[in-house]
Amino acid sequence: MEYFLQQLINGLTLGGLYALIALGYTMVYGVIQLINFAHGEFFAAGGYVGVILLNYFAGLGFMHTHPWLCLIGSFALTMAYCACLAMGVERIAYKPLRRQSRLAALLSALGMSIFLSNGLMLTQGVFDAPYPGELFSGGWEFGSVSISVLQLMIVGMTIFLLVILNILVFKTRVGMAMRATAQDKIMSSLVAISSNRII
Repeated sequence: MEYFLQQLINGLTLGGLYALIALGYTMVYGVIQLINFAHGEFFAAGGYVGVILLNYFAGLGFMHTHPWLCLIGSFALTMAYCACLAMGVERIAYKPLRRQSRLAALLSALGMSIFLSNGLMLTQGVFDAPYPGELFSGGWEFGSVSISVLQLMIVGMTIFLLVILNILVFKTRVGMAMRATAQDKIMSSLVAISSNRII
């Protein structure tokens, strides 16, 4: 039974990561009907930028004095970097092909995936980059079942972001515009929704 509980906790943690990745896929596909093959590379780039920032803060000595401030700052900077990267890719590779055939946009997405993954390999190498361990050390033991701080953070952030996204999509004007653009771009443009801005 304890083995089952441990695997359930591990599965929930991994499922939380997959849910975060799937959120981006479904948002892009829901609005512009494009399978964004480069989305995994955005996720990987965010992971590497997070490692670089946390190691930079640790090198400055802030990790021991202000660990949570370093974590929040690295999250915010990493999200800003990934957003800028995604907007740049959309502007360069997807927007010029929006009125072309679906195959052209699909091939462009595949090309961006290959380009970004090779760029990551050239700049960061092909090896794992570990996060500073002192932030995520510790946890709780219940017999032979253990829950780490990192696992709780992943599940907690997943739930938080799912709730925020749900509020954004169903309770705000931007979310209403996103849903209208996903249903019919032409009709939404007739009611003064800029599909380019929403995309």
